[in-house]
Amino acid sequence: MDSFSAELSLFTEHLGVLAPRSMAALRPPAARPALEHAGGEYGVRLAPELVSLYQAHDGAEATEAGWFLPSERRLLPLEDAMQVGRRLTGMIDGEDVLGTWWHPQWFPFAANHDAWGVEFLDLREGDAFGSVGSFFGEGASPGVWPSLGAYFKELTHALEGGDAPIQRRTPLVKDDVLSWE
Repeated sequence: MDSFSAELSLFTEHLGVLAPRSMAALRPPAARPALEHAGGEYGVRLAPELVSLYQAHDGAEATEAGWFLPSERRLLPLEDAMQVGRRLTGMIDGEDVLGTWWHPQWFPFAANHDAWGVEFLDLREGDAFGSVGSFFGEGASPGVWPSLGAYFKELTHALEGGDAPIQRRTPLVKDDVLSWE
């Protein structure tokens, strides 16, 4: 098992024990042809960690239990991720916002209810490839985590009672559902 798969597995183990309704909101794996289509539409090579994530779970259901990531975000099903990416890319109105507000090679894998708050994987070739950034309507913060594995490792640390909040939020479980306060 590669290091990302180990981090994701550890996170989902904790999720299953602490918040079984949130764990049940995870969807089955995405189909391989859908992943290939996503890479083709983006015109880039999908990062191996992103492929592994979608081979494990095609996002989470849009239910109370499914919004279990910080800032009331959920793992996006592949089709929803593609729609969010197309919408944000379509809003780019000039070169000056490219890579500071949004970039067509940022892949949104998690979002809040209106998809105005997004976690994305940077798919641009170079040093930033595979890093995780955060977007909110005013702009983006690329490279918040060096990898998707680091993102899930930090989530797991918080679930284990770690002392460092994520995005200034700490985990809270109520009625078998994970949320962040």
